[in-house]
Amino acid sequence: MLVSENMASVDRFEDLVAWQLSEQLREAVFEFTARDGVKRDFDFCDDIRRSARSAPANIAEKFGYYTPTQNARYVTIARASLQETLNHVLDAAQRGYINGDERNAILRLNKRALGATGSYLSYLKSCKQAPPGWSRTRNKDQEDNQEPENPT
Repeated sequence: MLVSENMASVDRFEDLVAWQLSEQLREAVFEFTARDGVKRDFDFCDDIRRSARSAPANIAEKFGYYTPTQNARYVTIARASLQETLNHVLDAAQRGYINGDERNAILRLNKRALGATGSYLSYLKSCKQAPPGWSRTRNKDQEDNQEPENPT
């Protein structure tokens, strides 16, 4: 599912389930990294917080891009950030920063975020339409790096 059950379409990035789940994961990460025993490990906290922030930020940042191809590039980065966050969560469990129940809950959330982000990416890759005024004769590299013709 790409959007919340109550939504017929996506008008804002906040409507995307991929963004919602990534945001929930970010909040879970910030919650446990604020604990006294964890927050003293500055390098670990910096690494996991950066990766947890990156996924929803990349989904949001490129939501308004002109083409699905441009948007898909950043959704791919978001998926990579979710994978990195997964690695850090496993590390947190090994270091004893989170217990088994917390680990499992965060891993389930991460898996759901990865699934929703993957579905969104598949959708973007399946889109064939260009916005009005966009030249369909441009090659892929030009499409990704240039503004549309005659933007309105």
